[in-house]
Amino acid sequence: MANTNRLLVTHQIEASHDTIQDIADDICIEQTVEVVKQLAQDRWIQENIIGRVEEISQKRDNTFLVVISYPEEITAYQLPQLLSVLYGNISLKSGIKIVGIEFSDNFLSHFSGPGFGIDGIRRLLNIENRPLLATALKPMGKTPKELAELAYKLALGGIDIIKDDHGLVDHSFCSFKERVRCCLSAINKAEEETGKRVLYFPNITDSYEKILEHAGKGKEMGVGGFLVSPMIVGLDTMRYLSDNI
Repeated sequence: MANTNRLLVTHQIEASHDTIQDIADDICIEQTVEVVKQLAQDRWIQENIIGRVEEISQKRDNTFLVVISYPEEITAYQLPQLLSVLYGNISLKSGIKIVGIEFSDNFLSHFSGPGFGIDGIRRLLNIENRPLLATALKPMGKTPKELAELAYKLALGGIDIIKDDHGLVDHSFCSFKERVRCCLSAINKAEEETGKRVLYFPNITDSYEKILEHAGKGKEMGVGGFLVSPMIVGLDTMRYLSDNI
């Protein structure tokens, strides 16, 4: 491989002096080829696939910090594979915790990051020098019109960002489209009265197909952003939304 950039992962491991080296070596194997060491003697695999122990230091009695590096190409520059490399098999083992990760500039260049970020949200709201105020619409069980009335009062009261509660999805009793329509209308009314911009973030956490459908519809209707639960829908879904919506 021409690219020699490596991913540096720092683990905190509970072990004894007698076992820490074996545990570190085992992590290098388990997180990559997942076979016994005797079956991973191919030189190319050893140099280009298997992790490498870079440093072992003692933090306190029976607690060590172990830095292991991996060729970043084994992640395929994909978030699901990155998680597998970082925490695949060791998630089944006790006494091992990841406490630090260092990415190369080359690795980070494969991901565009947030579409707006904190600074971008501040620009949308025209707020630079104070904390942003945010709250959630709830409870589940309210109709779209009832939630919209709450959104209107919150906007009048000075809230900057109003999001759906994570429990609000595309329910039969409170559909996504109708909720967005009502809440946007209410917030726009408040904006006309106060002259202050307010952002509304409806929840689009759902199946992959529904996420894309709701994101497209919400953007078309004029929402300021979306609420998405990343560890439910998957990190790569978050990346896709950031890159494409």
